[in-house]
Amino acid sequence: MKKVLLINPYWKRPGLRDRVRRDSGVAHPGLLQIGEVLLRHDKKVALLELGLDEVMIPDKITNALNRECPDIVGITAATCSYPGAVEIARTIRTIDPDIVIVGGGIHFALNYLDILRSEDAKYFNFICTGEGELPMLEIVGWLEGKKKIDSIQGIAFRNRNGDLVTNPLVGPMSIPPVIDEAWSLLDPQLYQFNDRRKFGVAINTMRGCYGKCTFCPEPYRWPAVTGMNHEDIIRQLKIVKKRLDPSYVFIGDSNFGYPIPRLREFVRSMREEGLFIPFNILARLDDIFRFRELLPELKEIGCFLIHYGGERTSDAGQSYLQKGESSSITAEVTKLIQDADIAAKATFIFGLPSDDKDSMKRMIDDIYRINPNIVSFGCYTPIPGTPSFKKDSEFISIKDLSFYTANYAVCNTLTMSQEEVEEFLDAEWLSFWKSPTHRERHKLLSNPDSVRLIDAYHDFIG
Repeated sequence: MKKVLLINPYWKRPGLRDRVRRDSGVAHPGLLQIGEVLLRHDKKVALLELGLDEVMIPDKITNALNRECPDIVGITAATCSYPGAVEIARTIRTIDPDIVIVGGGIHFALNYLDILRSEDAKYFNFICTGEGELPMLEIVGWLEGKKKIDSIQGIAFRNRNGDLVTNPLVGPMSIPPVIDEAWSLLDPQLYQFNDRRKFGVAINTMRGCYGKCTFCPEPYRWPAVTGMNHEDIIRQLKIVKKRLDPSYVFIGDSNFGYPIPRLREFVRSMREEGLFIPFNILARLDDIFRFRELLPELKEIGCFLIHYGGERTSDAGQSYLQKGESSSITAEVTKLIQDADIAAKATFIFGLPSDDKDSMKRMIDDIYRINPNIVSFGCYTPIPGTPSFKKDSEFISIKDLSFYTANYAVCNTLTMSQEEVEEFLDAEWLSFWKSPTHRERHKLLSNPDSVRLIDAYHDFIG
């Protein structure tokens, strides 16, 4: 029987503002969903977690290949981890050139044509151009002689003649599978970094986003928005609690608040069953405002943090990013979340082409006024495959994709160099976190899971 090894690659260059995020790392839910589908079809699967490392450790790869003896290796990659994925694939090729290597994830899906036209193509037998569950299962079937390669939807590759082949996308789009057996692939000890945060897991309940923000790859990777129903979300949470009993669950959807009827049914069912599981979510500001009456009930069933993109504090900045939300809603939604005794985590984006020190300082003053409990000072990062990359490629100063974590400045502005933007933001970010005003904010929360999370950030920053 053929065996699959799934690899989450390392980030080569986590910066100051990345490390606080990675200190609370969780297992990659997309790989676990692929593993789940393979296990349901009685395939052999193993998982190699390298996403917590900052350098490639060849012995880890060698030992995993010797231990697991895989026939297929699947490597996922966001843009910042794509260079690590290539190095891992190159290393595997030198150890065992007969292993079939499949690339997948956001960066591969958005840029498969460019990758297959580059020197990197020689390291990958196939690239998944959309969701990976069915293609990986059918690639196993192809190796077992049960499938023809031209019948496998959702892959692109170079054939024996060197021609570029793109098979049709998988369709209709599937709903993310509930993870059950695949939790057995995890080593929980790998993810226990911080005594306050302890062990957390991530799940995905949906794919796609109805927004068209120019900097975000989510709506451009998936052709539609699909998701589990509320019963399956609750079933997933029950399975996680029974199998692993984590201290928290991160629901990693780009907008868990959509559609609102699903969220309403989820809250109702959780309350009726008397379930309480600490969890945090991401949601769009406009949707949070629309489901604001549910915030106290979300807290009652375990929600201790809501993460949203404030992005810019001016309507002009929001319009540039095609955010589709007024900047005035950020302060109102932040207060609504905090009034429900839930921690508010906001991300703001600095370094647009029009930015200078004065405009960024004004934005920071606005952030002090809004005063979320957790704040990310993100950098404008035109991700390859998104409209931002096409629109603002002339401003990109750093071409090395390992810097594309959204917390490094990779662009110049009209008046500032990339280095000046980076230096300014690092100093202002530390100053914000260490300000007495901000440190007092989280003391207004009584939710112990919220306080524990924020204390973990302060422990890390010092």
